[in-house]
Amino acid sequence: MFSQTKFKIGRIFGVPLNVDISLLLIAGMFVVSSSRGASSLLGALVAGLLGAAALAVALLVHEAGHAAVAMAFGSRVHEITLMFFGGYAAISNLPSAPLRRAGISFAGPGAGLVLCWLAPRLALFSPFPVLVVFLYEVARFSLYLSVFNLIPAVPLDGGHILRDVIAHFKGIPFARMVSYRVSKIVAIAMGIYGILHGRLMLILIAFFIWASAKNDLARGGASGDDPDNLDDDVVVISPPPYGKDKEYTRIRRP
Repeated sequence: MFSQTKFKIGRIFGVPLNVDISLLLIAGMFVVSSSRGASSLLGALVAGLLGAAALAVALLVHEAGHAAVAMAFGSRVHEITLMFFGGYAAISNLPSAPLRRAGISFAGPGAGLVLCWLAPRLALFSPFPVLVVFLYEVARFSLYLSVFNLIPAVPLDGGHILRDVIAHFKGIPFARMVSYRVSKIVAIAMGIYGILHGRLMLILIAFFIWASAKNDLARGGASGDDPDNLDDDVVVISPPPYGKDKEYTRIRRP
């Protein structure tokens, strides 16, 4: 989507790490938001940049979690990219074993939960107030991102975990049907809550979950029980609850 605007800033686990120029929009959004309660423009700028940097760290750790476990299972990670809509890890040659695939899905939120636990403890040893604020912001975003992505609805990480765990015991077609029905229930509940509380973003996410669940079920009908035919061209989109941003975890096979 933003392939023409990203640039490489380094490597993590030997994997190219890219930043899309659209990520700068996050900083702008945070600065504007911070200016409402700040006493000066400089204070708003510092607070906004700290918030944007904390979110970027949380997203990076999330994607790095996916990538690290995928590599441990023999998959190839082509790149990790951070952008305005979150980030993605481009992964190919996913394992056919459902529990290993579930492990890759859980690794992102799992890494975020570890970071959420670790960051405040590191803050206790920091002599710099700015760093303390930054670490607590990292913990907050990591918690939000991880918990939201563990909701058991496709295409969130939790939806893929649910599907793959059930597939291990009951087979792929049954797992896809259960995942589809659970995702519909989650979408309906989220949509109703969004309507009652005036949360437009939740309503949009509910529609997205509903459509993604239908697509996932249709793809399963075409591929049957053959795990090698699963998810040949999948985009796992996991919208976190911190505004209008979304986290993209792109998993592809050659």
